[in-house]
Amino acid sequence: MEPERVLNALLNIFPGGSQEPLVEKLMSRAKDKVPTVRAATISGLGRLQNPIEDAEDEVASQLVFMMSYDSSPAVRKAALSFTMISTCSVAAFVRRCHDVREDVRKTALRILANRVHPQSLPIASRVEILRAGLHDRSSAVRKTCLEVLLRDGWLRDACGGDLIRMISYLDPEIYSNVAIDAARLLVTASEELLMKAVGQINPKELTAETAVLLRACVASSDFIAETFFPSTLTFVEALKCTETTSFMQKQLLDIAGSVDMTDEVGRQELERFLLEDLIPNIDAGSECLRSAVSVLRRSSSIDTVERMALNAIEGVKLSEEEHEDEANIANEESLKQTEAKLRALEVVEALLSHKGELSDRQQIQMAVLNGFTSSNSVLRASALQCLSVLCLREKEDDEALRFLPLFVQVCGNDTAELRLMAMKCMVDFLMAFRMEDRSSEGENPEENGNDSTTPSGKALILSLLLDNLLHSDSEMRTVAAEGLARLLFCARIEAEPEILSKLLLLFFNPATEDDDLHRQSMSVFFPAFAARSQTNRSLFEEALILTLNAISSAPSVSPIASVDPVEMSLYTFYLLELNDQPLKRTVDSETSSDSQSERYWLTDQPELINEPTTTKRFGVDAQWFP
Repeated sequence: MEPERVLNALLNIFPGGSQEPLVEKLMSRAKDKVPTVRAATISGLGRLQNPIEDAEDEVASQLVFMMSYDSSPAVRKAALSFTMISTCSVAAFVRRCHDVREDVRKTALRILANRVHPQSLPIASRVEILRAGLHDRSSAVRKTCLEVLLRDGWLRDACGGDLIRMISYLDPEIYSNVAIDAARLLVTASEELLMKAVGQINPKELTAETAVLLRACVASSDFIAETFFPSTLTFVEALKCTETTSFMQKQLLDIAGSVDMTDEVGRQELERFLLEDLIPNIDAGSECLRSAVSVLRRSSSIDTVERMALNAIEGVKLSEEEHEDEANIANEESLKQTEAKLRALEVVEALLSHKGELSDRQQIQMAVLNGFTSSNSVLRASALQCLSVLCLREKEDDEALRFLPLFVQVCGNDTAELRLMAMKCMVDFLMAFRMEDRSSEGENPEENGNDSTTPSGKALILSLLLDNLLHSDSEMRTVAAEGLARLLFCARIEAEPEILSKLLLLFFNPATEDDDLHRQSMSVFFPAFAARSQTNRSLFEEALILTLNAISSAPSVSPIASVDPVEMSLYTFYLLELNDQPLKRTVDSETSSDSQSERYWLTDQPELINEPTTTKRFGVDAQWFP
């Protein structure tokens, strides 16, 4: 490491000298196997970077590579400190906010705070930095993000202490949750900043930034709501002033829980405004509608909310009856009817999301089922969502079993979005219910008219999920695999080696190597499931034999034929050595792991040897085994 220090000293003495002879030497030392040597080399490479933002600069590319992929945290920290920030390297700095090491994440946040103006970053990158930093698992990283980056770097230095300006950098209408969290943490940490923010807000002249700031201030202290809304009538007046902007209305509705609604006159005016003006307004978004229903549910009874939903359904029926005798309805009129139906279903969905018994369940159910007859996919998706919530509200699985054929039909014959939604709904059914046909013990299926060959609801859903593991659509495969993983981990279905074998084949299939979400979810599921019990690890033993046989018998044109059996076996050995005890390496645990591997070879080695297709396919001779 001493030569690197000498070169760095020379660069400091002769900054304008010829640098080309040093580049080759330092670039070679940057690939040294010793981390301290690589870290010392980085300071010299930092002096050799091209100040011009050139993506083809060899030194800058090497520094970015070391910052992103070097195995040593000390090297990654050094690369963060000495790499010049440019349009080519800024993305690498943002990625280090997700580094596995706490000190590297803190270093990345400090550098972004001191050397990068928030306006020079894309909005998505600003949001990603705050989302990662403010919700980091380490309290030290969260503190660094709040105090160093957000308060000192962005608010004080970049925005001159103007909180509204800082919120505008986060595009609050698109990333409202991140903007609200950032503003809330800032005003909560500083009483002076809270009072300053209160003075900048006028509830009757809200903008997107001041609406977010108002919600953040109210979240930090419930007494702030009394300052802006001393009565319910003043709250209703503020809602009326924002009637043309659903985003600002939603922010006001979300703080309604902090508003004093003991005023009967104001409460009735709020209820009238919601029922007559806001909820029937088609221009108000679905999120604003859900917030309005939540406020209405709080200020009145669930009967009022149900009556509102029934009125919306009845209005759609009357509109359809007016046009049923007309041969051709104008496109504009037809569009209005579709929007009215969609609004009615959105009201129903918001109603079903709240607890409470429904007095007229039958009418609501018929309105939901009528949505499936529409040719509009958005309308059918809303109906499917409502029907799934309607089934999940029940204590038993009668409704889920009753409408299960409808979900199966949608999963097989509708648009891609609805197929995915239907499959997720069926997984939710199995998570909530047993989904088994109940019959009395000893009862003859032929006597009660049931066909003994008809599969139960659980078997039907399980068969559908297994079939979709081979679907041509990557999203369908991912949803099916994740659904099976959830059900297996929560013991909602019986774990079988055949199911694990199919999941392993899909995981190692080269055709799924670009399915990042699937790979990530399975990488978490397999170790967690294997470490849960000895029974699960035994199932993996049996699943490996099935998987190897499937690989050996696969046609040469199949992607499965190219799966490396050695890699598959090594991964399974890793799963077999997991246990449900704390991660401590003791003599007992090592003995247990050794005996587990020995037991595997003693029980499964004969089957591998005696399987001719396996030995022929993998080129393994029986004499290789002890």
